[in-house]
Amino acid sequence: MQNSIIRVYSHHYTVEPLDNTFRKAIMHFSLRFVISRPFRNAHGDVISEYKRIFAAAFKDRSIYRFHYNSFNDLIAFLKDRHLDSYDVINEPIPSYKTTTLKIKDKFSPRESQVPVLEYILNDVTI
Repeated sequence: MQNSIIRVYSHHYTVEPLDNTFRKAIMHFSLRFVISRPFRNAHGDVISEYKRIFAAAFKDRSIYRFHYNSFNDLIAFLKDRHLDSYDVINEPIPSYKTTTLKIKDKFSPRESQVPVLEYILNDVTI
């Protein structure tokens, strides 16, 4: 029985934990993407405040989303915890429509923009 579904997209991947053990492991993995700062409140209690979060999750924590660069770290993390019952689904990269770029004659490109415009206007791109 699979414990999670991992969907890999072009720039990110999502993790859908299907049981509590996997959910706790993913929550623990996601802590490395949180930068927190401790401070004292008016009562003198030390409280940790989240300053930056570099991951995303649904409000009910049913799906977590991470940048693609951390995918190998996730696989190693799961391997260390002997959580190997998951499916990896590679989602296809969507194809986009070909567009034309029109540049108004009254504008002239800056010197640094000329190579970029030539690259875009030539039919070399895939």
